[in-house]
Amino acid sequence: MWQQLQALAFKELKAIVRDRHALAVLFLMPTIFIFFLSLALQDLYSGKQQAKLEILVQDFDEGNFFSKELINYLHRRGEFKVRALPPEDVLTTKLLSKNTAAISIPKGTSAAFTRFLTEKDFPIAEFPKMSLTIDPALDAAYRLFVQGTLGGFFYEITLVKVGEFLQNTPTAQSIPRVSERTQLNVSDLLEERTLGAISTPPNPVQQNVPGWSLFAMFFIAVPLASGVIRERSSGALRRILTFPVSRSALIIGKLLPYVVINFLQFYLMLGLGYFVLPLVSDMSFSAGHQWVGLAALTLVVSLATTAFAVAVATISKSQEHASALVGGSVMTMGVLGGIMVPVFVMPDFMQSVARFSPMYWAH
Repeated sequence: MWQQLQALAFKELKAIVRDRHALAVLFLMPTIFIFFLSLALQDLYSGKQQAKLEILVQDFDEGNFFSKELINYLHRRGEFKVRALPPEDVLTTKLLSKNTAAISIPKGTSAAFTRFLTEKDFPIAEFPKMSLTIDPALDAAYRLFVQGTLGGFFYEITLVKVGEFLQNTPTAQSIPRVSERTQLNVSDLLEERTLGAISTPPNPVQQNVPGWSLFAMFFIAVPLASGVIRERSSGALRRILTFPVSRSALIIGKLLPYVVINFLQFYLMLGLGYFVLPLVSDMSFSAGHQWVGLAALTLVVSLATTAFAVAVATISKSQEHASALVGGSVMTMGVLGGIMVPVFVMPDFMQSVARFSPMYWAH
């Protein structure tokens, strides 16, 4: 059995090496796409650009002055579209995808803020923290802008309330104690979190290296399906089956070299992103530290690509038919799966459709 697999795999490797067009598609095409698209798009979709930021305000404090002051402040700024979210509504990823951020004001915030300004020994640890939920696709610069805006609000409302307190209690002893409260930091009252699978959108290198590598891995169906059709039409497959070779050994021996090539494709492209692209751009690439998991994922994807190739070879009548079917199918999977257009910039409907593409899951 092992000798049969060796002989069959060696036969396939020789056929692949002789097919220069297939080698160019498998190795040169993803290299060009990764290299040039990463450089061309490094300033385009590193973050989701929006003309006017949208913010949800969810008030669990029963409409007390703190939430009203916050909404008025955001309206006065003019850079935001502010919308109130009823407390009974659940903040979901789909709801947040239409807004860049959501601010949840917990119950007792207004009372705690008043105590914070007026009571001498009120500890900051007892202040209920608001929750700032960020859209995963929000650019880092916009994140800082939202945080800075909230910091400006905290500072403004503190000064306003300090002024009101001093007018109502005009004693010299109260002035130093209250003025210390103006040193309040936004981090003391705010807890930031994100909804979704990623905290920040990937840069073009992080998007394109695995994306176009997967895209090229599926194109291995072209030489594999063409080889099966060529052997079938020439009668070579029948002659091979006259030897004492089982059909399982024949299939495994044919697929095994392509699995190895898929591994070479993927890890060569990772090397391109890790070593080469940082030299010609200001972007870096990281593949993480889960190398065993990455190898397992590569194996699963490779089995999916070779199975796809066998399916194409089964239903195709000619090599031209197989090439057209592979090209159209892979292009469609790439468009829908977030390879050509990142999923995080797609509308909600397209993000749902993307889940039907195997490239989406692999990516």
